[in-house]
Amino acid sequence: MGEHVTVELGHHVTIDARGWVAQRVGDDHTELTASLHDWGRLQHLTYTSLDWITRAELWCRARGYDIGESGPVLHDHYQLSAPVTILLAVADDHSTIAIVSIDDEPPTVYRDITTDEGYWYQVDSLDIVCGCGRRWNWTGDELIDADGAATTVAAVFGDTPHTPFTPCPDCAVPVDDLTDTLCPTPGVDPIRCPHCGQRCDLELAAVATYPQQRLHAVQVTEPADYPGEQSNSAFDPGNRAYLRWQQLLAEHFHVVVWSTEGTGRPGFVTLEDRDGGDAFTVAILDSVQVRDPHVLLTITVAAHLLAYGPFDGAQAAVSAAQRLARARTDIRATCPVPLHDFRQRSLPDSVWRAIPSALADVQPAPDDAPGAALILLDRVAWRVAAVGPFPGPAAAERWQPAGEPATVERLVVALQPALPADLTTAVR
Repeated sequence: MGEHVTVELGHHVTIDARGWVAQRVGDDHTELTASLHDWGRLQHLTYTSLDWITRAELWCRARGYDIGESGPVLHDHYQLSAPVTILLAVADDHSTIAIVSIDDEPPTVYRDITTDEGYWYQVDSLDIVCGCGRRWNWTGDELIDADGAATTVAAVFGDTPHTPFTPCPDCAVPVDDLTDTLCPTPGVDPIRCPHCGQRCDLELAAVATYPQQRLHAVQVTEPADYPGEQSNSAFDPGNRAYLRWQQLLAEHFHVVVWSTEGTGRPGFVTLEDRDGGDAFTVAILDSVQVRDPHVLLTITVAAHLLAYGPFDGAQAAVSAAQRLARARTDIRATCPVPLHDFRQRSLPDSVWRAIPSALADVQPAPDDAPGAALILLDRVAWRVAAVGPFPGPAAAERWQPAGEPATVERLVVALQPALPADLTTAVR
């Protein structure tokens, strides 16, 4: 099996808790860990009933750290080798952190390097890997192949009591030293590749992470030497596109951000090739922030559903609907809906909208757009909500809200970019 996955007593899978955590974290913030332990022990002297993760919450609040909306996350899944408790927070001086306690031990403060908070909820997702190159992501009774197609375990590996495991034929046959080969994994039922018959391995599902390299920051103290100061006076350093751009750049370049003293506003970014040393500088001019994200649900005459966005507010989505109706002749109805941030697991009532009658019998439109949105249809309460934006359909499929009603229907749809003001008939 894989480095952090073992199989015992035939078909019982065990995931190493420390290996699972190691996928999601960067370096240990030793100074923060020491501070938390010192502070927590003093708190315990006064409030003896507080567990470590509660003390960690109080420690974060005392330091002014923003705690994730979901609060502490406890995983006591039967496949984990030990229970794991996680508290995610944003520390101004150390960016995003993950406070992790394994088996109720005093927690460690790490740098959180996941690109999606949802990876902290993904416990029982494993990859079945064959030496012939085939791979499936296995979660519960579902499989997703390398092309993103969803199927079931039984459809690929057969409908047996312990599928995808099958009884080991090498262990079942009496050993004859002259004719038989000893089983390489005695006592463990194998997973046989349905295509080549080889034994497959189990590995932890991959987790998309940010690089650990930190950006360099340079402050410019002479405004006269900084011609970009006036042009980017409205620039927001928290712009999500700018932050993601920085993260992508750090994977390939040495990055220097030039910012003004006092405001911290970036003016230039210098990119240096890691190998050759060549470099160039780009100016940061302005930014646009989406404060009230909405998507425009669009239903075609063929009863296909897709979405455009994000737009900044419902009015912007409505304006886009008017332009879209002029460019496409197959639009039957449109509906602006708030786009709920997928990093927040709870769905407030404010994100739901009444379902238009045109949504009665729709199906997601076939589309190859890179982004995706999750559309939730509550046909009992006759309302609709949208969640996203996700990097792709697989991420949208995995997302699970807290307390989702059993009556909710889930539709994963392609998310087209927000429509430009000069829309032409080239729009799909």
